[in-house]
Amino acid sequence: MYGGYGPQPIYNPPVPSDQVIAGGMKLGQIVVIQGFVPHQASKTSVINLKPQVGSDNDIHLHMSIRFHENCIVRNTKQGGRYGSEERGGGLPLGKGQTFQMLIAVHPNCFKMSINGRHFADYNHRANFQQISAIGFSGEFQIQSVSFQQDYTVGGSAYPSYPTGPAAPPAYSPYPGNAPLFNPPVPYSGPIPGGLYPGRMITIQGTVNPSPTRFHVNLMLGGDIALHFNPRFKENCIVRNTRTGGKYGREERQGPGLPLSPNAAFDLKFLVEPNGFKVALNNQHYCEYNHRLTALYLIQGLEVGGDVRLSQIYIQ
Repeated sequence: MYGGYGPQPIYNPPVPSDQVIAGGMKLGQIVVIQGFVPHQASKTSVINLKPQVGSDNDIHLHMSIRFHENCIVRNTKQGGRYGSEERGGGLPLGKGQTFQMLIAVHPNCFKMSINGRHFADYNHRANFQQISAIGFSGEFQIQSVSFQQDYTVGGSAYPSYPTGPAAPPAYSPYPGNAPLFNPPVPYSGPIPGGLYPGRMITIQGTVNPSPTRFHVNLMLGGDIALHFNPRFKENCIVRNTRTGGKYGREERQGPGLPLSPNAAFDLKFLVEPNGFKVALNNQHYCEYNHRLTALYLIQGLEVGGDVRLSQIYIQ
């Protein structure tokens, strides 16, 4: 939805569970895992890329996140037997924090990043094209698994990424500005360059356990070009514009409130010439015609209310 491609995202899978990767893994594919590490995590959580749902006899990439050893072990299991472990890189995951992990399929290896920073390369020990499932177990929560495709991988534009401590946010599927991870709520920040047709704002987070409401405001100075206001007690999402301190006519039509307490969400605002298109969890939710048309002056973003934010990305 709104520029996505590849298999459909998976939202809030149970842990433990195995999930099918529709169409399997391909060269250039990027698995984007959004999750949360509980404060009490003390043992091991596992991510497995493997050929078959329900079987751990073969695992092409086994990532064992070991909080008690302060490391992430990488390995491969073939015919029921693990090979040699790889442990470098430490443990760049914090307790009580969300994380984003990217696993990119390159010709000779998996490239991995955590929260926008290169973490490790892992050379292929088995044919990655056999992978058709991803498995999770342990002490973390998985909020979403999505899939991107980097069409430059393997071609003449094959990128070379530094792996030292000064490495940039490697092989991110997001062009341009870097995502902002774990911003506080309430959040207030700039939209550099303002809005224009084709620009998209992505907000990912988790609804609080007992929510009443939250809001996203796209700001034009002291005015609000779009006030997006999920209201849980009213089971609706209100949209409006505020100018000169006064709100206009509310818009409430739409498919109810596709948000749940304690559940992760992915919210996208796509700017079009005549209005905004809004998607929730990769499904179109509504459109909202521009009431303030000087889009380039819409240069502020606010988020407040009963949510925890894991990522804000403006592209």
